[in-house]
Amino acid sequence: TAYQNLDGMTFNVINQTKILFNALFVFLIMGDGQSLVQMAALGCIFAASVLVSFGDSQGAGASSEVPEDFWLGATCCMAGSALSGLGSAVTELVLVRKKRDTLVFSAELAALSAVSLCLNLVLDLNGE
Repeated sequence: TAYQNLDGMTFNVINQTKILFNALFVFLIMGDGQSLVQMAALGCIFAASVLVSFGDSQGAGASSEVPEDFWLGATCCMAGSALSGLGSAVTELVLVRKKRDTLVFSAELAALSAVSLCLNLVLDLNGE
């Protein structure tokens, strides 16, 4: 939904917020704050992604059309980025703090993914 309702530049810029969400969730879940230098680096990474995306869109001769469901696409993209950051923080918590074996953790993720895919197929959640 996000990709279909956003132009490429907007999608890429919003998608880059997953790094910021990761830092936020690591702080909230694990209590590990960022130093001033790390916060500045996060800001620079985000600013660079905005500038690169903006430069790409100008070079490609992007149209000024705003998709009909812009806010739906932006919300979905932001939610996906936030969930990605949350997943990264939880993975760090499990592997680093809880010292969980990586092979067991990967097997658990694979099993849960298989169950999720099977439920999706059985319940036809995609509506196709």
